[in-house]
Amino acid sequence: MGRWFEVAVVSTCPYYMQAQKDNPAVVKYELQKNTTEEIVVQMRGTVPRHGTCKQISVDFTLTNTSGQFYHHFAKFNADVDSYVVNTDYEDYAMWVILSTEQPSGVLSTIVKLYSRVMDVRESVLTKYRALVRTQGMDDDDIIFKDNKGDGERERERERERDWMLRSFVTIFFCLQASVNGSPTVQSKVPNLTLPNLTLPNLT
Repeated sequence: MGRWFEVAVVSTCPYYMQAQKDNPAVVKYELQKNTTEEIVVQMRGTVPRHGTCKQISVDFTLTNTSGQFYHHFAKFNADVDSYVVNTDYEDYAMWVILSTEQPSGVLSTIVKLYSRVMDVRESVLTKYRALVRTQGMDDDDIIFKDNKGDGERERERERERDWMLRSFVTIFFCLQASVNGSPTVQSKVPNLTLPNLTLPNLT
């Protein structure tokens, strides 16, 4: 259980792969057992996206097979079986995920690499590539995720960018008003409170 980073993925589904390529950010997950249902494992994730954070939540049901989990993906009406096929229980875990859409029966395979740290040992990557090939996919198809920071840092950067933009706009309005002969200016930029500014008349 605990914290894991999703650092690499590959899939036979072209739509899934395109979505991953559009935002190849490392996803941080927290895994924990449900406090009321022992057979349920909760996975809560955070992925940076366009300056904000997207929250991901999945509840896995344990099966009678060791290392196998099940959940239903309602958005695509898909039954999903996840298998932990290689792990050292401390640093890394490799999952093979089989998704079957209903009622079409279309089957997709996803192979994911989870790690406790961002920088994965080369020996682990070698094992992961070998696993990918056993599932009929190539090394070149693998998407290695970029470390874009966690959601809180992204939100802080967005707030800083927003403050700088508003400050620039305020200064621009103040200077424009001064040039036009208005000695007192009140900022009209939304969500930015400034005192009345007394400016010299530059004309």
